[in-house]
Amino acid sequence: MLKPRVMGIAWRRNVAVFVLIWIAATWGLMFAPIKIAVGEIPVAGFLLLRLAYALCFLIPLVLWQRCKRPSSPISSNNDLTKWLYGIGAGVVLFLIYYLQTAGLVETTSGTAGFITGLTVVFIPLITSVLERKWPSPILCAIALLATIGLVIASVDSQKDTELFRIGKGEVLLFVGAFFNALHIVIMAEGVRRIKGPSFITIQVFICAMLAYFILPTDLTSILLYSPTIHAIAFFCGFYVIGLLLVIQTWAQRQVTPFVVGMLFNLEPLFAVAGGALILGEVTSRHQVLGFSIMLAAIMWAHFLGSEHPVSEKKIPA
Repeated sequence: MLKPRVMGIAWRRNVAVFVLIWIAATWGLMFAPIKIAVGEIPVAGFLLLRLAYALCFLIPLVLWQRCKRPSSPISSNNDLTKWLYGIGAGVVLFLIYYLQTAGLVETTSGTAGFITGLTVVFIPLITSVLERKWPSPILCAIALLATIGLVIASVDSQKDTELFRIGKGEVLLFVGAFFNALHIVIMAEGVRRIKGPSFITIQVFICAMLAYFILPTDLTSILLYSPTIHAIAFFCGFYVIGLLLVIQTWAQRQVTPFVVGMLFNLEPLFAVAGGALILGEVTSRHQVLGFSIMLAAIMWAHFLGSEHPVSEKKIPA
């Protein structure tokens, strides 16, 4: 018979696995509602609204934590370094959000989910560059496999004049996946310097400011957005960036990083399901083949990365 302590650990792990699957499902299914929103309003307007709702959760959380555990005095040089880290990571995070959201305007949510999943392929490539090492042959093979999958998934069977067509949306999402990988590498170093919620809040605030600067309309126009747009932005901001991130932090402590990564690899599959259920998107045979190859590359990169992990924590895209 298992001891109560052992049973408690096993129960927490089972709950954590369920929670992480739920989070991966939320991230994947989120692509479809975002596509609906940016089909009606500017990308910058949606981002600003989403990030504002996220700050409504994050700022009170940081203030509550500071009241509960007052921070010790630190030197101004260290303080400046932390802010510079947060600002730099915030700029990268803004590029991720903008590129992914703008890419969704031009392509399907399923395609967006799988291209975003290529983040795990870029992480070891970026790490190799930062460590001034040539990528291994296996890593090059993974990158080539992912590229082949992307090309096959982009085959346009409706056009006889083109073998394949990689559109603007796919390019934006591909670049966004690169910045997503770069951001994860930055986060691995940044969380050692700044407490998690504070680090995230700084980044989200910088994102909101940049979204405001490129807003093509007056700020008051955001108040005139439909209740549906506000509901989607609230869900993607307050709930996903805010609440789910806190739950994710707890869940990741209960299981190994490898398990976390494996469960998060389910995100693209949920993105395809969300596109079909919510938007009525149809996945063709060549897309299924391309997605399968991309998923194989993602899984292969994850197994490779489990030997030299960078960081499993990320801010939801």
